[in-house]
Amino acid sequence: MNDLNPQLFNEVKSIFKKFTNDLF
Repeated sequence: MNDLNPQLFNEVKSIFKKFTNDLF
């Protein structure tokens, strides 16, 4: 999981955060 792109990880995290925010 370390070989993953930090930018991509941040993007996914941001989308996931937004998704959870929409749910709750």
